[in-house]
Amino acid sequence: MKDRIFSDAVTKLTLVYTTILAIICVGFSAAFYLSANQELNRPIHFRSESIEQRNPLFDSPNEFRILIEQRNEQMRANLLATLFFINLGVLSLGACASYFLARWTLQPIEKMTEQQANFISDASHELRTPLTALAMENEVALLDSSLSKAELTNVIKSNLEETHKLQDLTDRLLRLSQSEPLELSQVNLALSVKSATSNLSAIARAKHITIKNLVKPTKVTSNTQALTDILTILIENAIKYSPPESIVTVSFAGNKLSVRDQGPGIAATDLPHIFDRFYRAEPSRTSPGYGLGLPLAKQLAKELHLKITVETTSPKGTTFTLEPLT
Repeated sequence: MKDRIFSDAVTKLTLVYTTILAIICVGFSAAFYLSANQELNRPIHFRSESIEQRNPLFDSPNEFRILIEQRNEQMRANLLATLFFINLGVLSLGACASYFLARWTLQPIEKMTEQQANFISDASHELRTPLTALAMENEVALLDSSLSKAELTNVIKSNLEETHKLQDLTDRLLRLSQSEPLELSQVNLALSVKSATSNLSAIARAKHITIKNLVKPTKVTSNTQALTDILTILIENAIKYSPPESIVTVSFAGNKLSVRDQGPGIAATDLPHIFDRFYRAEPSRTSPGYGLGLPLAKQLAKELHLKITVETTSPKGTTFTLEPLT
């Protein structure tokens, strides 16, 4: 269906380009023919004695005039034929060029449409899982009249957990869909790092992971909330994929902000896709998450005129770096 829509759009755009080219060709050809015809119809002024002196084959000026008119008619016919074949060739080549131009013009739209369709499909799939879990738990609870108060409390707690997952997913989806420019100001980088680490302190303690903050108070031009969100995503990823009792280090040097973990690293096959929406590497599919963190971090970084780079070595860990765009 999608390919058919794209093919129809290419065909229509090719027809539009070819029609415009045909109008231009016909217009120029008509103007050229009318101009040439006007020159051919210009009256010839001559004296009969001058013709006789120049060419004794003509008995009268009328014979010369008739010959000129015949020649003009032949020139008109030749000119029309020449213009016809020239226009035919130009339109044939133009139609081919219009087709390739139409495909080239519509390729970004096709790619964007495909990404949008994939995004909707992936989002629907991710939303279906917690919704299905919510529905099943509620149905089981309603059918079982012998559930105790404690069991019902557990069902409610489970439902709340799934609700929080849905809320987190929808929040990130909304953030990814937003394209409003961020307001930049002077931000204390150390405070943003402290805010991000505070949000994740409970997760770090649960895995006995130490977050080492080496960032000193430094003023940078940024957006406080967006920068904190990026750091939260990067540090949360570092905690998630680090082994227990390891260290996650946040440092700032040479105008580069780095988050380094001691995890297993990222496979070379997964590295080109880690910023794709909903992409999750094979080892991470069993861990919580939706594959939206890094795409969101990359988008926020772009809005802050920053770029994210990643260096990974197995088994020494992974380092994500934020630095200004050059």
